[in-house]
Amino acid sequence: MEGLQVKRFLHAVLCVILFSACASAQAPCRYDPQSGLFTGRDGTPYTGVVRGYYPEGALRSFSEVKEGRLNGRQVLYYADGSVERTGVFREGRSVRPVRIYEAGRLVMEADVTDGAFDGKAISYDAEGKAVQIRRYRRGRLEGRTEIANTGGGKWGEILFRDDKPVEGFCYDSAGKKLRLSEITMRNVLNGAQGIPCENE
Repeated sequence: MEGLQVKRFLHAVLCVILFSACASAQAPCRYDPQSGLFTGRDGTPYTGVVRGYYPEGALRSFSEVKEGRLNGRQVLYYADGSVERTGVFREGRSVRPVRIYEAGRLVMEADVTDGAFDGKAISYDAEGKAVQIRRYRRGRLEGRTEIANTGGGKWGEILFRDDKPVEGFCYDSAGKKLRLSEITMRNVLNGAQGIPCENE
């Protein structure tokens, strides 16, 4: 899974995990995915540790919260106990990139604020090479997304405004900048690799 799908999927997973951590009757707080805030049972901003569990009882999430926002460590786990995501936050904003794993392999590092991508997000391939570097503002793509070629060098870039691709370019073997069609931009953003850079 790559591109725009990754952003939506990860935000949805985080909301489900955090909501479920605060949804049980004995939970000390509630999580609002719209605001990204944790509140106590009385509606005031929550401060404390939030733990979520799978139905079988295994730990699903550990989050330190202060005044309603992530503040400290957060670790999300897969059902088998392996790490899915790690981060360190201050006032809801990651102080270093959040790391996201699949099958023990780092697949993405991203700056996060109140549950949404906010800053740079780097996607990695199976060999650990950066394949895309995206920039977000409050959960929406904004600015230049850089795409690597299969050898790890720069293949091209796509410019976003308000979460929509507005133009894209690739670089041919001579280094000449060529414009991308909308179809090619969509394919690249959905994870297609090895697309030749040619005039379209």
